[in-house]
Amino acid sequence: MRTYRITRASFNNFKEVQIRPRADWPATFSCNGHGHVWPFIRYGFTPPDERMALSGQFRWLDKIVQDVLALQPVGGRFHIDDSGVHLADNGPQVARFKITG
Repeated sequence: MRTYRITRASFNNFKEVQIRPRADWPATFSCNGHGHVWPFIRYGFTPPDERMALSGQFRWLDKIVQDVLALQPVGGRFHIDDSGVHLADNGPQVARFKITG
């Protein structure tokens, strides 16, 4: 499992782009098998016309998507908290964070 050293400011960027914040996770995203990523908007399938594309906007998020796809090639929902990245539905932890500054 990969460990990412990120700053508190970079971590807060994950929270700032949330469209529909959740009480149980600081940030939740979905991705597809093509590497496209968007913030959580609704439970279940998010139609393409409702997705806010974030691919290429956040270096850390693009790297995380690649880690998610390595475990789950079709993509899916994943959560981010201070400890790292977790696949949805009680899936495994994908990556760890070491948050600095």
